[in-house]
Amino acid sequence: MSPTAKRKLPAPEHSRQELTGAALTIVSLSLFPAADALAKSLDGALPVLVVVWARFFGSALLITPVLLLSGRRVQPSRVDLLIEFARAVLIIVAFGCFVRSFQTIGFAEAMTFYAIAPIVCASLAVLCLGERMTRRRSIAVGLGLCGVVIALRPGFSPAPGAFFALGTGFFYGAYLLLNRVVATRGSPTLALFLQFCIGSALLTPLVWGGLGQGVAEALPTLAAMAGVSVLCNILLIQAFCRAEASFLAPFMYVEIPSALIMAVVFFEEPLAPRIVMGAGLILLAGLLVLRSRPAVDRP
Repeated sequence: MSPTAKRKLPAPEHSRQELTGAALTIVSLSLFPAADALAKSLDGALPVLVVVWARFFGSALLITPVLLLSGRRVQPSRVDLLIEFARAVLIIVAFGCFVRSFQTIGFAEAMTFYAIAPIVCASLAVLCLGERMTRRRSIAVGLGLCGVVIALRPGFSPAPGAFFALGTGFFYGAYLLLNRVVATRGSPTLALFLQFCIGSALLTPLVWGGLGQGVAEALPTLAAMAGVSVLCNILLIQAFCRAEASFLAPFMYVEIPSALIMAVVFFEEPLAPRIVMGAGLILLAGLLVLRSRPAVDRP
């Protein structure tokens, strides 16, 4: 076998892993807005913390049989527990800010502000994990950001909820970075189990006195929200097992077009031309990354 052939053999397998990661990300982030839409439908019916707690507690119940069927023994290290504690805190704050944003802005607008998350994730991956930010990845992330800016209509005066949604993006971007760390350490299912259990334990004392106020009536919606959350988290963390965070970041923008469709269908929010144009640039960013290969893997 020639030296040239030896250099080229690993490339197709690596490419398949990346494409699988991209596909899992697209499916996960296309479905994720459904959980957020369910939370939006509860706007005003339940306190914000109760909605956040229900998402964690329901997810913990649903992930437990998955962990048991996997045959994985629950023996996390101290470092694992610290990482999952940090992930739980980040996602609690992120989702809490997101639910709070619905009080003053619409679903589509909140999702568009939140789209800063992939940019935060990709930037932190380069700074903290030493991942390579190639020229094509940089252009793709930049295109996604331009799409967000166009959709945001520069120059307008944002409502208070916009700042909560923007904060969601920053906190969730840091959470996504830790997803990559977790994906390289051990069992993704165990990581999710710990995250949901720790989150539930942190939130339960804060909401215990208010669990009887409308929770029973909202139980089907809360259960559906938790189910979508578990499924999407499993798909997303599996994606991070197969590809770098900086590679997956632009594909995360697919959440925006999905959210805009749900905003129209379920909440009858109008879609302005700027939203459509921004969504087009966001999709173009993902397609551009599909044609890229990590510089470190090239012969």
